[in-house]
Amino acid sequence: MTGEHAAPAERRSDTGPLRRPPLGSLPGRRLPIIGAAIALLTGIALGAVWWVQRPEADTRPVEVVRNFAAALEARDVSAMLALLEPSDLTRQLSPELRIYVEYLREIEFQDDTYTLIANDGVHAQVRWTATMRYTIDIGRAITGEHPVDSIFRLTKIEGSWYLSSVELPTAAEGQ
Repeated sequence: MTGEHAAPAERRSDTGPLRRPPLGSLPGRRLPIIGAAIALLTGIALGAVWWVQRPEADTRPVEVVRNFAAALEARDVSAMLALLEPSDLTRQLSPELRIYVEYLREIEFQDDTYTLIANDGVHAQVRWTATMRYTIDIGRAITGEHPVDSIFRLTKIEGSWYLSSVELPTAAEGQ
């Protein structure tokens, strides 16, 4: 035969039936395994993000109270006011607070502890305990020591925490 369809001079022997490839080597069988792995990793990542971002894990309210105590020790009225919830009352307090701080010669807090009592993501409560040592000058120097046990209420406004109020112990509790 001469032409396009000429038979090869030599034929190969029959190799028998085709064998199935191993189960793991089929591309279609890998997809469910890959999908399950991606779903598992996504679930772990979302769980970790939720765990880190839950309100009770947010320590920023504690830091605000700690910064307020530091500003008070430094007698830095501007820093104190920056930590208060922005309002008309805060602006009105500014001149009076500056006058009162002038009488304060020295203030120091020792053995201070800060405890996050509650945090729902918008409002938080932080308990601050310490021993306050102070010197005030009202014509004569007065030095003293007094325990501090206060609960600060904070409000989150546009992603930042501010002091909104403080609950001081009553006179009966302080004695």
